[in-house]
Amino acid sequence: MQVNVRGRPLDFPQRCACCGEVQSSENPAAEGKNVDGLARSQAAAVWRFPVCAPCAQHAERWKSAEPLARRVRFGGLGIALLFLMAIGGLGARLICVAVPFGLAAVARFIRRREARMQCHAGCASPGPPVIYLGSLDNVDSFQFMQKGYAADFMRANLAKLAAQSSEAQSLIQPDLDRIVAAEVERERVSLTGSVPIATPLSSK
Repeated sequence: MQVNVRGRPLDFPQRCACCGEVQSSENPAAEGKNVDGLARSQAAAVWRFPVCAPCAQHAERWKSAEPLARRVRFGGLGIALLFLMAIGGLGARLICVAVPFGLAAVARFIRRREARMQCHAGCASPGPPVIYLGSLDNVDSFQFMQKGYAADFMRANLAKLAAQSSEAQSLIQPDLDRIVAAEVERERVSLTGSVPIATPLSSK
């Protein structure tokens, strides 16, 4: 679920952003690709969300799948080039080129399966629980995998929330309604110069 905020610093609820348990470490939110016109984040923008040690381990393993696949692919292509110089035939050459890509896909699948196996029932995702999507017009956008943590994050930063999706808005609507009601009451008191007086209970 995407959450948009405007302003810094931000407050981070001190529980694991993946499983909701008490956290024991902090991990930077993973940097995402351009989404819905959002610019790619700057290198200096590092957001550290609380993550418990087990969830940090499976998130790191998940993130390591892509670099592993790249190493397998490039290494396999290097070996394939040696074979291409020694063999002939278009079919054989195509196989030599295709094999490294297949091995890379297998390596990625195995590493991500290991990450899934490290998850427990409460985990929201085998990968990073929060992804930083980028910044546009001073609005920072995050993708949360766990709705409960997203709601707590929004409550902790109510004054800094920007325009939200209907899904995100529904999670904190009661909190927003209370803020609006309190503001209306303050305006009423400032205009009338009076405060409500409690009505005594009638005795029977």
